[in-house]
Amino acid sequence: MTAKSEPNKVVADLMDTTAIPTGTAMPTADEVAAVMASKGTTETDPRVDQALGIFSNLTALEVTPAEVIAAKEIVTTMPVRRPRRNEFVRVASEAPPFTTFLYQDDDEGTYYFIAPEIRSHFIAGTVVKILVPAVNQLGAPFIWPVPAEDDGQGGSRKNTWNESHRAAYQQAKIKWTKMVSDRASRVYRVYEASGNLPDPQFCPLPFNQQLAIGFGGVGTISDREHPVLRAMRGDIP
Repeated sequence: MTAKSEPNKVVADLMDTTAIPTGTAMPTADEVAAVMASKGTTETDPRVDQALGIFSNLTALEVTPAEVIAAKEIVTTMPVRRPRRNEFVRVASEAPPFTTFLYQDDDEGTYYFIAPEIRSHFIAGTVVKILVPAVNQLGAPFIWPVPAEDDGQGGSRKNTWNESHRAAYQQAKIKWTKMVSDRASRVYRVYEASGNLPDPQFCPLPFNQQLAIGFGGVGTISDREHPVLRAMRGDIP
């Protein structure tokens, strides 16, 4: 006969002895309460407390929401990227857009900020982008590089990719927006969320701090020895 086959007998034995038998299964709170009721007592027995262990006093274990330890996230990364096809995004419409030169590495899908004093060293790969703070429906912030107005180098032909990209950006100022590439039509299809997504929670850092994080380290090309420029010169050992 195991302890589990007659749990009330185990509890009764515990209440009539001074120690918990080795190998005996611990009784549940309901089992203890049943035995105490059968004995006609509501007084706390120290041996029962021993059987219940840390759960002998639930009042002492209970917490209120005010006692929960608060934590504040420290922003250590800030992706610089386009919205992904499987996410809805919003942009902070009150933040002034920042238009600048970037180097776009199509192979790696990476953007680099180009310091003004080094721009003359680039012969290809530079683009003009409008950088705006954005966030997706999961609350993940990022910096969205939006194509600036076409410079007319392509003649009278419009860049439909850039036009539809900018249209998505404009809509994302007021609505949760998704953009999905349509290669056949050479445009981004723009969608509005039909569900009730919550209001966006943007990164609380000033935008210049977000930029400093997003283009930190090798993310900024500020001298001729940067790996990107060295690769352009065929100067990587």
